[in-house]
Amino acid sequence: METHNVPAATETLAAETIQEVIISEAAPEVTAGAVAPDATPDGIAPGATSEVIVSAPPTADAVASEATLEDMPNSAASESATDAAAHEVFSGESGSSVIIAGSDLSQAVDIGWLDLKSTEFYEGNGGFTGMRYKGQDHKRIQLRRAMPDRYPSEFISIADHENKEIGMIRALTDLSDAQLRIVSDELDRRYYCPEILEVKSVRDKLGYVYMEMEVIAAGEKHERSAAVNDVNKNIRMIGANRLIVFDVDGNRYIINALDKLDRKSLRRLEPYMF
Repeated sequence: METHNVPAATETLAAETIQEVIISEAAPEVTAGAVAPDATPDGIAPGATSEVIVSAPPTADAVASEATLEDMPNSAASESATDAAAHEVFSGESGSSVIIAGSDLSQAVDIGWLDLKSTEFYEGNGGFTGMRYKGQDHKRIQLRRAMPDRYPSEFISIADHENKEIGMIRALTDLSDAQLRIVSDELDRRYYCPEILEVKSVRDKLGYVYMEMEVIAAGEKHERSAAVNDVNKNIRMIGANRLIVFDVDGNRYIINALDKLDRKSLRRLEPYMF
C-alpha cells in the first residue's frame, strides 16, 4: 500500500471531475458511504499523522459539485501529472486499499464496484439502456465517465432513472463482448460531441453568437450552424489548449487542439475565449 497526501488527492479529483461537469449533465446522488462534497482536509493541524484506510476511492460525482473552472490544470504537464495521480488513487494500483494520510475523514469510503457476474445490460424499449442487477430490473440507467478525458474506458458510474448511483464498473475490458457493445453505444450517445475543424464565421446578434462551422463526427465531415447564448458560460476553455462550445439546443462541440486550428478560425474565436 502507498501513502498519499490528502491535499494532492483532493486537488487531483477536482481537476479531473471538472471534465464531467463541463461535458456532461448533473452528477447522480452518491450512495451511502461516499465522501460529502465539504469533506476536506482544511482543519488538519500541521504534522497530523491520523490515517484512514480507504478500501476504495470516492466517486468523481462525490466531489463534482464542488469543482470549479479554476480547478483545471494550467498546463499539459500538470494535467498529465494530476491524471496519473488520480488514476493511482482510483485504481489502488499498489494493492486493494489506498491509505490517505493526515485525513480527517471519519470513516472508510466504499465506492461500490458492480459485481459483473450479477449484472446484465440490455437495450430496452424507446432506445433506453437498462440493467438487471442482483434481482432488480433498472429499465433506464445513466452511464457516466468519472475521468472522461484520460481514462474514458475506466471508472464508469451507473445511476438509475432517479439519478441515484447504483455502482461503478472498474474497466470496460471486464465486460463480455456483447455487454461491452451495449455499454459503449450508450456512452457514445451520452458523450456525442463533434470536433470543430474550422470556424467559418462568427457574428453577434441580439445577445446571441451565431457560428458556422465544419465539424467531424464518426469519421464524417459536415457543416453545422450553432447559436450560443451567454458565451461566458457556454464557450469554455478546458485546460490550456482545448475549448468546448454549448449551443442553445444542448449540443456540444469541441476543439481538441487550439494550436492546430487555422489562423482565421482562431482569430474569430479569440474574443470569446475566457
